[in-house]
Amino acid sequence: MLGPGLGALHADARPTLIVGIETRGLVLGPITALHLGVGFVEIRKDRRIVGEYRGPAADPLLRAATPPEYQDGGLTLVVPGRLFRPGDRVLLVDEWIETGAQASAVRRMVTEAGAEWIGAAVVVDACAPHVRARLDVRGLLTEDDLPA
Repeated sequence: MLGPGLGALHADARPTLIVGIETRGLVLGPITALHLGVGFVEIRKDRRIVGEYRGPAADPLLRAATPPEYQDGGLTLVVPGRLFRPGDRVLLVDEWIETGAQASAVRRMVTEAGAEWIGAAVVVDACAPHVRARLDVRGLLTEDDLPA
């Protein structure tokens, strides 16, 4: 039920590619992509990919950092650049969004690759209105929907 639910949040934008950030995004993203019949791209955290990626030199990694105050010092997200194509309509799928730091980093990579950012579909939207508007965040639930 999560794949169809998350996919419906931005169905009007007709995504052609779903991205998910490790760890939970790597579970929710593929089930949403499968439901929509589109491709999936995993976004890794730099600490996990160093030394693992052995792609061709002509396929550089796209990198985008979160602000230093995010997660006690920030982090860098990475993805092989060849996985995005100009004309892709990219939707980020994740379980929770609060500050929008990771989503903003992914958006920068998507834009750098020449693809189009559609927005973020999340299970729980806990972000401020200005973050929601800037990133086009849509959630199945808000933080206020959860029991205290």
